[in-house]
Amino acid sequence: MIAAELRKEWVAALRSGRYKQGKGALHAVTSTGERVYCPWGVACEIAMEYLPLLRKEEEVQIATGISVKGYSYDGFSGYPPNSVVHLFGFLSAGTIISGNDLDDWSFERTAQVIESER
Repeated sequence: MIAAELRKEWVAALRSGRYKQGKGALHAVTSTGERVYCPWGVACEIAMEYLPLLRKEEEVQIATGISVKGYSYDGFSGYPPNSVVHLFGFLSAGTIISGNDLDDWSFERTAQVIESER
């Protein structure tokens, strides 16, 4: 599958309502038991289907201030592994991470940014 097709799948997932948005971690579980994802965490979940060697591991006490449990992908919990970034056709994850964590982008805003990337 090419990056453009994967981006469409990612955008659809962000807009689907299946994922609750979080900050500071790819995928975390809050103290109330709620699962939250940053946009790249959603991408990592999709990438699991296309990167069979991508490892998802449970971690405890991710330093987000809200989670008691979280997950890492190939050992990364706050930033996606390069394999995922490149799978989706990006050179860097920084813009989307900053938009989510610092600029309070909604998943809809992030989806628009992903769609505008060539």
